[in-house]
Amino acid sequence: MASTTLGALKQEYAEDQIRVASMGAIRKPDGSVRPVHDGTHGVRVNQEIQQLNLLAVLGPAEVAWMVRQAHEQKEPPFAITGDVAAAHRLVRIRRQDWSLLACRAESESPTLFINKVGTFGISSASLWWSRLFGIVGRMVGRAMLNRFLYQFAFVDDLHANFFGPRKHVNALLWLVLYLMEAPYLFDEENRSQWASASAELLATLAALFLFGHLEPAARLRHFPVVVPAVTDNRGNESLARKQSTTKWPLMLINIQLSHLLMKAMLKLDLQWRPREENQDADDLTNQRFQNFDPDKRVDCKACELPLGLLNKLWLTKNQFDSLRRQMTSSVEQSSGGRKRPHEKSAW
Repeated sequence: MASTTLGALKQEYAEDQIRVASMGAIRKPDGSVRPVHDGTHGVRVNQEIQQLNLLAVLGPAEVAWMVRQAHEQKEPPFAITGDVAAAHRLVRIRRQDWSLLACRAESESPTLFINKVGTFGISSASLWWSRLFGIVGRMVGRAMLNRFLYQFAFVDDLHANFFGPRKHVNALLWLVLYLMEAPYLFDEENRSQWASASAELLATLAALFLFGHLEPAARLRHFPVVVPAVTDNRGNESLARKQSTTKWPLMLINIQLSHLLMKAMLKLDLQWRPREENQDADDLTNQRFQNFDPDKRVDCKACELPLGLLNKLWLTKNQFDSLRRQMTSSVEQSSGGRKRPHEKSAW
């Protein structure tokens, strides 16, 4: 959601395409409030939406079928249930439709807010969310191959049942597949704020790759070639000079970036720029694209980045951690438990 004014919208959109809706609120069972964008009364956005596809939502019949399956297998399934937070807002809306999703916090306020993502109260929000999540669900289902499981999506509620002798392992694999994007940037609670320096250095690597600077050099360069770049993370400026760090997972990304720069025979000159002087980067981070030409946008997926060395290091680290836990467990079992801090072994 971005703030604007009616005058600014009129400069970009026709007047009949600007719909300023009323706002409502629904109290949730946990006591919080869900804001509702009234796309029906007055603005008539919902009445003009033509959905060409039927959206079928699972119901009691599917649940009863799952119960019968468990009864026929004569074993209790291992089940996982999850809820996607703010699911409808994970769908991006094309720019030409932003003016149809305008609202105002106060009736007398000159400030308008436009929704750039799916909005609760717009009839097509659930359809586009189901399309988006359908892609993810099919990918996970295909990756699971012939493993015995059923997964259902009730709008933004996800349910999966696993059967067979390896049902617990399959459940873990299924969960990992949903969380497999850049796992080294997330902690145990799936938060990434703690790894901001790592994420920004990874963004620097992605920019160098997209601009074609990381192609392996075809011939030996006799003169050093320096690529200048800016960052609002002061620590990464120091890292570019030292070219060494022991922080995790920054170390992984630095090794990968150094490897790519060496193959391209380049040197990165990363300079710090205060955030207030780097407004363009801040706008991109907050998905404010008004000042950018959409035709110059370069699309890229994480799987397209040259992160082969990083992924190998991450896998090796996981294997090391697993072996260390196994050895620690075996030592504790053989010794009958942990020793006290000052307990000595008998000679």
